[in-house]
Amino acid sequence: MNNVVTSTDMQRQAQSGASQATRIEQSRAIAEVQGAIVVAQQRPRDITKAIASMTDSCRIQSLAEKAFFRFNRGGGTVSGPSIHLARELARCWGNIDYGIKELSRDDLAGVSEMQAFAWDLETNNRAETTFIVPHGRDTRQGVKKLTDLRDIYENNANAGARRLREMILGILPPWFVDDAKDLCTKTLTDGGGIPLPKRIAGAVERYAELGVDAKRLGAKVGRPSGEWNAHDIAQLQVIYRSIQNGEVQIDDEFPVDEENHVTGADLKSQANTGKKIEQKRDQAKSKAKKEPEQDQAEDTEDTAEHDPETGEVINDDEPADDTVPEIPVYDPEQTGAWLIDAQNAIKACNSLGALKAVWTGLAPTVKELGEDSRVKGLIKAKEDRKAELSKDAGNAS
Repeated sequence: MNNVVTSTDMQRQAQSGASQATRIEQSRAIAEVQGAIVVAQQRPRDITKAIASMTDSCRIQSLAEKAFFRFNRGGGTVSGPSIHLARELARCWGNIDYGIKELSRDDLAGVSEMQAFAWDLETNNRAETTFIVPHGRDTRQGVKKLTDLRDIYENNANAGARRLREMILGILPPWFVDDAKDLCTKTLTDGGGIPLPKRIAGAVERYAELGVDAKRLGAKVGRPSGEWNAHDIAQLQVIYRSIQNGEVQIDDEFPVDEENHVTGADLKSQANTGKKIEQKRDQAKSKAKKEPEQDQAEDTEDTAEHDPETGEVINDDEPADDTVPEIPVYDPEQTGAWLIDAQNAIKACNSLGALKAVWTGLAPTVKELGEDSRVKGLIKAKEDRKAELSKDAGNAS
């Protein structure tokens, strides 16, 4: 005899199985919660140990660097302790159950219903919130709808983490959280024992990789990098971490000066130019030392060389027995200082040969800064010094 199974029978069996599985899961969850409460009552937290554990954690540089968040809202800046710090404080405080749950997902409507909670099992203090997360991401062009499963998961996790942070901080003692924030700030300020100048250089280098030059950093802090203190570096670290997490945009934190904007490619090019200029300086010094011997040996050949900037012929008959002044090395962050040092080097030249050697070393940077109006003053200083040396040479003859 054949047993025919209808669709109604299959549906009834499925519902019966689901109900049985649900009842088992409910019983397991209840037993788990009851067990956790019993253990929490039997082993209450030691507040002294909790404070010691929190102190040790907040003195760790890696935790302090991600202990704060920062984002822009309504033309202002919102900042506070991050989810990373909240989770660590929950661990240190002990006997706390917390988590995020996705209660339902509606792909047609493009939303997920989620829940975040934190529960102090010892005091039975519970904070809970249920919220709707749209499957979308805010962009400068408007809201972008998310359809990829991974994008939806990450969007839900990000929204859930923010709510979970508030739930955890809501059940922790305020003094415990405030002490942790102060310790993390102190750890950032101390810099893990790294000297302040090295931390400043590291901050400038990290931001340069993001396309933010030292001038924009100085505008944000309110003073040039040479005057930064430990607190300034700590704030820049928080901003850097928020940029990496996508909480803030670079242009929002560091507005671009359109007239003097420097891109990441420009910074890299300037760095390479600095290395080339240092090589040119060494070559110019070496060449200047050999010139007296070459001038004596070459009686019939035309040894005239052209000015790298103007193309004019430089008189090589002038004895080059004077010391060639030191040619300043170009630092892209200190253009003004370099121009001053370059003018001083030109004024220190006591012969046309020395002037030629100095200008040969300066020429690559002059070419690189060709659009800078201050370069015209440097060229004029060279021409004036050349005229003075030529006049002196004519009077001597």
